[in-house]
Amino acid sequence: MGDSLTTSDYNYENQEEITPQSAVIFRFMYVAVYSITIFLGILLNTIVIFMAKKDKFQSGKTLILSLAVTHLVFCLFLPFNLISAWQEFTWKFGDEACKLVSYVRIVNMFSVSMMITFWKMDWCCSKSYEKHMVLLSWVIGVILSIPSLLYREVQDTADGKVCLDKYDTTEDLLRMTAVMCCRLIFGLLLPLVVTCFNCFKKNNKKLN
Repeated sequence: MGDSLTTSDYNYENQEEITPQSAVIFRFMYVAVYSITIFLGILLNTIVIFMAKKDKFQSGKTLILSLAVTHLVFCLFLPFNLISAWQEFTWKFGDEACKLVSYVRIVNMFSVSMMITFWKMDWCCSKSYEKHMVLLSWVIGVILSIPSLLYREVQDTADGKVCLDKYDTTEDLLRMTAVMCCRLIFGLLLPLVVTCFNCFKKNNKKLN
């Protein structure tokens, strides 16, 4: 068995280097960011959904509506993280909620990235393809997020129970590397490359 490998938003191994005062500031920063994200996310996405239902958007209505719904679902699960941060990053909601909250967050990341990617492809913007692209984005997000269900769990630490990704063996380290690479490629690089290519293509047309 190899060394235990875990990932988290909060680094418990370096906790001794954090003074009590800085730890409190750090915790309140998390709470503030989560609170603002939840408030604005629910408010703005609800407004976008209402506007989309009223046919306020001339093009890309299905994609805009789907993006808003996806973000809204994500925001509705954020209170779990907010409460956890307020309680000094301990987790008191059990294994199932630990897995589900993480899974929803990663599904949101992949789904939104894929929707933006498809949105930047001209042939996907037609109404006949929009619904298919949305469904495909959600399916891709659901599939690529499965590792969060498999490796996320509640673990006991010196400061209480925490919700972490757990990779116990050397083989798990390879799996973790694959998961991180997948998130980097599909969550960031792919939409970035497609967006840049689309901008370059449009600028080329203008110049010609």
